[in-house]
Amino acid sequence: DGGSGNHKGLMVPLLDNFIAAKKLPPMAIVFISPGVINGKGDGPGGQRSLEYDSVSGAFGDYIETEVLPKLSKDFGVKFTSNPEGRGAMGGSSSGAMAFTLGWFKPDKYRRILTYSGTFTKRISTPEHPKGAWEYHDSLIAASPKKPLRVYIHVSDKDNNFGGENNWEQANRAMAKVFKEKGYHYRFHFSK
Repeated sequence: DGGSGNHKGLMVPLLDNFIAAKKLPPMAIVFISPGVINGKGDGPGGQRSLEYDSVSGAFGDYIETEVLPKLSKDFGVKFTSNPEGRGAMGGSSSGAMAFTLGWFKPDKYRRILTYSGTFTKRISTPEHPKGAWEYHDSLIAASPKKPLRVYIHVSDKDNNFGGENNWEQANRAMAKVFKEKGYHYRFHFSK
C-alpha cells in the first residue's frame, strides 16, 4: 500500500528525523502499491488481495527478483543481504503480506511490523483453503520456529465479517500462537 500519501507522508519524515538523530541507522524504504485486476483493486477478487492475502512465496519472489534489482540498477540503491537488517511492514492486507514475506523468506526478512493484519480467510487456495487464517490456526504451531521478530497491532473496532474473517480475533490468535511457540513478538491492542 506504499502509494498511499498517508504512508509516505508519515514514514519519510519519521525516518529522516530518526536517522538524523542517530536513533536508526541509514536505511532505504521501498513503497510498493498493488496493481488492479479487472478494474478491481481491493477485496477478494482484487489485485491487492491476490498479492497481499495469498499464503505463498510469490510476492517475496517478485520483490527479490524484480523490484529490488530494478531499484539497485536504476537508482544505485544497495540493499543489505543481512536478514536482520531487512524487514517488511503494512496494514490490513499489506500487514498479512509483510508477515508472509518473512514467513516464506526468513533468510531475507526477519523484522515484521503489522497493524490490523488481515490474518483471515480472504484468499482460498487448494494449498491453503483458509488463507492467512491458517497461520494462527495451524501453520505456525506445526512449523519449526523461524527467526522472526514481529510486532502486531489491532483495535477493538476492526473489521469483523464473522467466522474466519474477524480481524481482532485473528490478530489475538497470532499473538497467542507466537507466545506458545516462543517467538520474539509484541502484541498491542487498542480501543
